[in-house]
Amino acid sequence: MSYEEFLNLLSPDRIRAEERFVTIQAKLVSFFTWNNCPDPINCAAVTIDRVVNATPPEDLRNIEAWIFGFARNVKRENVRPTPVVFGIEIDAGAPVEKDAESAETEERWYADMRSCLERLTDSERRLIVRYFTNPNGISRAEHRAQISGELGVTVNALRIRITKIKSLLTKYRQQPAGPRRDLVSKNRN
Repeated sequence: MSYEEFLNLLSPDRIRAEERFVTIQAKLVSFFTWNNCPDPINCAAVTIDRVVNATPPEDLRNIEAWIFGFARNVKRENVRPTPVVFGIEIDAGAPVEKDAESAETEERWYADMRSCLERLTDSERRLIVRYFTNPNGISRAEHRAQISGELGVTVNALRIRITKIKSLLTKYRQQPAGPRRDLVSKNRN
């Protein structure tokens, strides 16, 4: 199929077809941006090229759904796994230049975080690490839905648990190291 034939699939009216093309292209760029693709504009162009080079099915009813089928394949080819450390995305591909002071500061941060994590209960620690460790091949939303299903809670209830654990970590960063205060009985002396 040629580019002209593709535009005719979008609409018989040339102006309307071009407007629809621009709208679809913007949706594709947004789709690739949301899905953490390294170059969303290029991925959108690759998707359009593949659509133009494909033969449309005879019973094509929803051209946007058909185009986004190609987009999902392009996404799988281009999405880069982004390591996430406690809600902070780390760009693994970025060049890292460290001087001695920044390396020392980073090591202190990791030591502090390890100390805070050790103050959590085992189940809290496992849950928060699992929550922020996204396996390859599934989206973040699917991963979190999977966790909530295993725990027998809704995704919103899982988010609430994670928010409470994150607030505990924040609290621990502000407190001197020691036993977890909310586990220590007030009646003990």
